[in-house]
Amino acid sequence: AAERKRQREWGEEEVVFCLERVVDILAANRNRAFDRSLSLWPGVAGLAERGLRACGNNPSYYHERLVVNVLRLSIHMQPEKAQLGNIVGLYAHMTRLLTPKAFYSFGPRIVSGLRVFTRANAEVLEPPHWRVIFALLARFRYHPKAAVVAFEDLNAVCADKLPQPEVLMKPAVASACAFFPPSNAAATWSLVPTKDIFGTLLKLHEQIPAPADAKDGKG
Repeated sequence: AAERKRQREWGEEEVVFCLERVVDILAANRNRAFDRSLSLWPGVAGLAERGLRACGNNPSYYHERLVVNVLRLSIHMQPEKAQLGNIVGLYAHMTRLLTPKAFYSFGPRIVSGLRVFTRANAEVLEPPHWRVIFALLARFRYHPKAAVVAFEDLNAVCADKLPQPEVLMKPAVASACAFFPPSNAAATWSLVPTKDIFGTLLKLHEQIPAPADAKDGKG
């Protein structure tokens, strides 16, 4: 309600202008702004949550810019390892808050932001983070505009070399399989070509760790 009232008093363009200037300041001073002692990231996450809860089934230009700028901060803030879980969690939380209409509108933005974030932090993301990311990518499997990009993100992680395959093989396979068309769909219907899904599963199969006795030449 407060977000709506502010937009009525100032006008949506004025609210967006102020939002983006604040984000510019935070991004320019990211080394200080996101110091753990200042605890600014919870404030950013709270702003995103309040805005998206107010969004409902009427996503506006303000809500679109709110999503974009939160994603922008998550990408450019150069987070410490301890903060990565909060950021990954915010990506997941944002998608849960979105109504179907808002999910349709903002899905491509979220997937694109997640792609840049994962590529920038791939070396330091840990298994709990990857599990959330794999599940989040699978949520876009039926999104008409974001499904292909989400699958490309998943495939890129699996093709390069799955981090800690002994831990992440099952969630990665589950995420890839989620992109198969539903059982009640026509055999030819699929947002992601079936051959591409099988290709990703084959890449994952090739990375399955060999049993200990096989490594020792036994059996």
